[in-house]
Amino acid sequence: MLFAMVTIGAFISGLTGIGGGSLVLAGLMMVYPPHLAIPLHAFNQLAANGLRSFLSWKQINYKVMVSYALLIAPGCYLATLLFAYVNPAVIKLIVGSMILLSAYPKLEFISKTPSLKAFSILGFFSGFLSMFSGAVGPLVLPFFNKLNLSREGSIGTKSCSQLILQIIKIIAFAHMTDLSFIEHQSVLMILITGTIIGIVLSLVALKKVTDHQLDKFVMGLMIVIGGKIFFEGISGLLVSFH
Repeated sequence: MLFAMVTIGAFISGLTGIGGGSLVLAGLMMVYPPHLAIPLHAFNQLAANGLRSFLSWKQINYKVMVSYALLIAPGCYLATLLFAYVNPAVIKLIVGSMILLSAYPKLEFISKTPSLKAFSILGFFSGFLSMFSGAVGPLVLPFFNKLNLSREGSIGTKSCSQLILQIIKIIAFAHMTDLSFIEHQSVLMILITGTIIGIVLSLVALKKVTDHQLDKFVMGLMIVIGGKIFFEGISGLLVSFH
């Protein structure tokens, strides 16, 4: 079940650039508690963004990528200081909210081309929030969409930026928490293998599926999954208050 969801998620993200990571995270959270699902999810995103970066490396805007990466580590570090003390129900609320936002990838709240300084600030908040929510696609996508790059350039720049985010996040989880990734080798292999297969399949299907058809499918899926996790978070908070 997890392998299928990972493959489908990578397939979707390979076609759209967003949505698939949220699907994989939702699948992990159905099996594992948030404090384990989010670190494991980083390896799925590492494989997906690494492969997309490799395929689009010629179109990457490296000035934007470096600016975005500058403050990721401080954001991740600050989050690790708080991670163990946050109620898992709150994490589910955050994740559910981010997945619901993923249902609307064309949501626009940026009116002009962001500066390099804006991308550095975005990197800090991405590093902080990704430690709690796993998927920050809805947050960063509008900024990258305003760069007026080609489709390949936009996907490549976003993927390379997120690749660095995932590397730093994995290091942060490994060195600043008591989580041991070695104990979950089999799950990591499923995440990485399914991701690679899904992205390869998306390259084959890219010319056969219309954006409109895929957008409708992803939107419905994200609303159902995000809504489920969001209300699980609400239920958990209500229980903790009693």
